[in-house]
Amino acid sequence: MLANSTTLIVGAGASVPLGYPTGAELRDWIIEGRGMHGEWGSKGPEDQKKLTWRMRRSLIPSIDAFLAEPENADLHAWGVLCIAGALLPCESLKKDEPPDWLRMVFNVIRGRRDKDHQHRLAIVTFNYDLSIEYFLFHAFVAAYRLNHDEARRMYQESVQVIHVYGQLGQIEELGGDRQYGGNIDHRVIFSASKGLTIIGRAPEASIFNEAHQAILEAEFLAILGFGYDATNVANLKLTERNSSKYSFSTGYDMGYGMRAWIRGMGLASNIIGSPKDDVARFLHNSGFLQWANTPGKTSSDMHDSILKYLNLGLQIPD
Repeated sequence: MLANSTTLIVGAGASVPLGYPTGAELRDWIIEGRGMHGEWGSKGPEDQKKLTWRMRRSLIPSIDAFLAEPENADLHAWGVLCIAGALLPCESLKKDEPPDWLRMVFNVIRGRRDKDHQHRLAIVTFNYDLSIEYFLFHAFVAAYRLNHDEARRMYQESVQVIHVYGQLGQIEELGGDRQYGGNIDHRVIFSASKGLTIIGRAPEASIFNEAHQAILEAEFLAILGFGYDATNVANLKLTERNSSKYSFSTGYDMGYGMRAWIRGMGLASNIIGSPKDDVARFLHNSGFLQWANTPGKTSSDMHDSILKYLNLGLQIPD
């Protein structure tokens, strides 16, 4: 449990250390037909040919954005199958190697509830994969010698994971019917694809209600591995967050123009980290989780203390 209300927004960059693709890489994998070999019936090759031809020439940077266009509705069913087929094999790549940033997260949420620690961590993720659930659940099992029922209760008391665009089914440890990193066949791909939601810009859609609540109510907000796609920013209503609350964001490989654009979008209270820091390094250098887990602290306290220490304004140095 945490000392303060805290939400993490997680993008593709947070899953990259596990072998998952970025949005651009997933697009390329799907054009290649990765993970979709074998017999899919007579329509499969035809749909793959259409998808490959149109996506490659469209120059749209992600499969999600491509499928969200109403003109591509005829490829929706095949497209979500392709997403599942491409992503599921990634589960087995590093299933015994949790990412460093998730180790840090676990070590602030694992404390039991007391008068100073009453808040469950909310994680709003754009990723379809179930790596966060898998690693955190098994961390509780191993750390406290729990059976699965006991670990499930502790997990649910400590963290809420919100997949804004859906997820690849659910792992069996949390009541689902799928083994993370298990065998993959047509049935598994088809079932997992049913949990994916393709949606364009629709910030008022009810699918985002939980995410909106977690973001707007959080005192501490960290944005990790997020590409700041304008549609995603709009769908999360990030600009509606109270300007007296600061958010803290990774800025890996992010140039000055992009940083200026983010501020110009109405996110002036978003403090962006060094372009050299990935998610784990950002959490380590910023001390975000330590601030969020200190009773009585606010995001404004964190912001003011960092600026006082650096005396450099809003730009975090390289």
